[in-house]
Amino acid sequence: MAEETVDPAIDPETPVSELARLALDRGEGNLDEAARLLETWAGEHTRLRDALTRPFLTQACYQAAVAASWHERRVHWKPPGGTETGAEARAGIASEEEALSAPPSVS
Repeated sequence: MAEETVDPAIDPETPVSELARLALDRGEGNLDEAARLLETWAGEHTRLRDALTRPFLTQACYQAAVAASWHERRVHWKPPGGTETGAEARAGIASEEEALSAPPSVS
């Protein structure tokens, strides 16, 4: 298929789903071709690019906030009871698990 640039038929108010169908029709059902067309159109239409990338941007921003929150909580977290660290508590649990999974001793 010939290289296609901005399509004058693309109205800025056209929903992304309709543009995706148009790209699929123009790509004759070929998903790779349809994706390439959408990518080309998105590079030349800010509204389309924003509509396609907004969900990823939203998720990336949320993940950055989660990572910062996790880091802050980790820095300021104090284990309950005051003496055991998380690693020591987990080691104690592992020891109990090992003890429970060990075969009973015969006297």
